[in-house]
Formats: sequence, C-alpha cells, structure tokens
Amino acid sequence: MHIPPDVLSKLRKSGHTELNPICPYCHTHTKLVNGTIIYPHRYDLRHKQFYLCEDCNAYVGCHGGTTRPLGVPANAELRKARLDTHNKFDRLWKEENYIPRSSTANTKGSRLSRSSAYILLAAHMNLNTKDTHIGQFNIKQCQQTLAFVKKYYDQT
Repeated sequence: MHIPPDVLSKLRKSGHTELNPICPYCHTHTKLVNGTIIYPHRYDLRHKQFYLCEDCNAYVGCHGGTTRPLGVPANAELRKARLDTHNKFDRLWKEENYIPRSSTANTKGSRLSRSSAYILLAAHMNLNTKDTHIGQFNIKQCQQTLAFVKKYYDQT
C-alpha cells in the first residue's frame, strides 16, 4: 500500500511509531525526536527531525522539513564512517579537475556531475543507482566507496 508522503509525515508526527524506521541493531521501532535531543549543544539543529532508537542510541536524520529518513539508523561507528565517506566521495562532484586523464572529456576545469559520480559508484559496487545512497550504506559499503574514490583519484 502506498501512503502519500504528506499523509505519512502526519501519521508519524501523531505518534504512529509502526511507520518509523526499525533499528538495524536491536530491531525496535525508532522514535521521532527533534535536534535538541540528539545535539543538545547545537542550537542550529534544534528544528531538525531525527529518528532515535532509545534502546541503543542509533539515529538517522530526516530530509529537511519532512519526517522522511535520510537513510538507515546508525550507531556512532557507522555515522563516522558515513560522514568520512561522504566527505571524500563528494569531492568527486564538488571539486574541479577530477575527471580522469584517460577520459575523453575535456579536463580543463571539468568535474563530474553529482549524478555521474553516483552512476559510476553504483556500477563499481554492482548496485542499482536508486539503491546507491551513502546514508543507507553499512561499514563494508563505506569501505568499498572509499576504495572507489582512491582508485578514481589515482587515475587523475
């Protein structure tokens, strides 16, 4: 059954926890909380929404202005791995001159588009492009992404 995103958001905000993500560690439903619970010292994040597993402290943020999770709840180790992976991977499409020399593209001032970077990563990892989201990756997939980035930089 497809539930429209606006209806799903209203249901979650009204406390229907069966719609909230399941914690991948302890398999309990997460709870929708605001940023003051996750980051009490970060005033700038107080209005953000997160899903928190109160049993094991795994959490995931939500897309801005929604209750749609950005990925799968993660513990501290996985959050750090995803952050490091994103920081390195995003350079492929945010910085100039990262088209490999072997490419037929004009490399002066060139860079990959965001979608091209994800298409290449999906192919490298044998994933469907729609399933290629660092926010849903596990530790092994983060390591595979970092290996892809290193290999890509080595070609430039």
